Amino acid sequence: MSYRHSTDRVDGTMLVECPNDPEHITFEIELSCSESKPSELFLIEECPDCGSDLSTIESVTPTEVL
Repeated sequence: MSYRHSTDRVDGTMLVECPNDPEHITFEIELSCSESKPSELFLIEECPDCGSDLSTIESVTPTEVL
């Protein structure tokens, strides 16, 4: 019996910004040894100031916790 799935994790970074005005909302999410990607944990899809769809860049690296 294999339990490999319980040790799989990701290191990830996600940049989020309002495309209309970076002063509305700009931030970075960084995770280490997480079971979820940053985009799975981030629930805001629109800028709270102007309603535009947020621009995102995500980088994820698989890792394993032994």
